[in-house]
Amino acid sequence: MGTQLEELVRSGDEALANRDKAFASRLREFDDSIERAERRLGQREEFLILKFSALERIVSSLQGQQGFLTSLG
Repeated sequence: MGTQLEELVRSGDEALANRDKAFASRLREFDDSIERAERRLGQREEFLILKFSALERIVSSLQGQQGFLTSLG
């Protein structure tokens, strides 16, 4: 009877250990996925900041041209 109980407990422990490993693996996958998404988001942010800066320079240039054309007026 004692050995059967020990085997049952051991198999339960193994099942829990396997589930724990599976959860830990899945958690690492989520962490990796989050890191990749954050990296992509950071790259997108940098791109948009550069684009916005370029557009601001264009608007400033156009406003200068507008002022010049208005002064001809």
